[in-house]
Amino acid sequence: MFPMLVIISMVFTYLSKRIALKFDLFIDRPNLRSSHSVAIPRCGGISIVLIFLCSMLLAFGLLDKKIIGFLLGGLVISIVGILDDLINLKSWHKILGMLLASVIPIILGIKINHLDIVFSNQIALYLLTFVWNYGMINSFNFMDGVDGLIGGSTVVFSFFMMLIAFLIGNFLGVFAALVLMAVTLGFLCFNYSPASIFLGDAGSMFIGYNFAQLSILISNQNINQVPIYALALVFAPIIFDSFVTFVRRGLEGKNMIEAHREHLYQRLIVLGLSHRNISIIYLMLNILFGVFAVFFIHSIFLGRVIIMMLAISTLIGFGFFVATMKPINR
Repeated sequence: MFPMLVIISMVFTYLSKRIALKFDLFIDRPNLRSSHSVAIPRCGGISIVLIFLCSMLLAFGLLDKKIIGFLLGGLVISIVGILDDLINLKSWHKILGMLLASVIPIILGIKINHLDIVFSNQIALYLLTFVWNYGMINSFNFMDGVDGLIGGSTVVFSFFMMLIAFLIGNFLGVFAALVLMAVTLGFLCFNYSPASIFLGDAGSMFIGYNFAQLSILISNQNINQVPIYALALVFAPIIFDSFVTFVRRGLEGKNMIEAHREHLYQRLIVLGLSHRNISIIYLMLNILFGVFAVFFIHSIFLGRVIIMMLAISTLIGFGFFVATMKPINR
């Protein structure tokens, strides 16, 4: 199944690229904050959305309301992304779409049920679920600015989510992560630097949404439960970059939803690193944090404390390294 999905994704991605260029649709033209210098189609996410949703429908149908919530929210966020890629939605229209997509799965039963700590207030857990959904959608959307960064990260994240789901016996998590990894790998063949097609908002937001829901569904199973913060470790490099940039801009009194070039990965571009090298840096970080997550889940309390300290130290060290790094002379 895996090779077939990769091939189907490659074919769909290639066809969507050709159609976009032929009819001048979904074209991302360079601007002041762009990291590319030529016009490139931004419709690669459409093939990921179509293949993933169809695969999930064929495998699980619509008999369970949680599956309906999972897929319906994904459909909503992909439509919002497609419209934004096509006609550049106003910010508040896009925000409303993300809010709706974040709420739909909660209404249909996908909610963080526990934190594995003394914390059981249901209202707080509903709010935490909403923040997690909305935050993951935004984080992946914000970080999609370098060739291969989100595509490569998604392949790594999917592998570790699939591994964790397999180790605790969660079939839905294994299947969904496997499909997401396969379809993204097919897309990545055209997105790795130098990219000939981009994910677009449809792809990046859809991927962030899917990881948010998969994390909750894996965390909530009745046996071999995994706390949501352990699964969040898998995505820590992406979350850290987005969160630190968001907070810093807020403290500086800047518009926190306005497009900018202040993410850590964007600073690396300004300092002279190539798209390929930046993607490789984040790829290595993602693998490291995936390993952290797996060991965290299978550790006792002291081991978890040590792993969490290592994770926090690594993120702070990375942020400090980027903040103090000198421009590269070519």
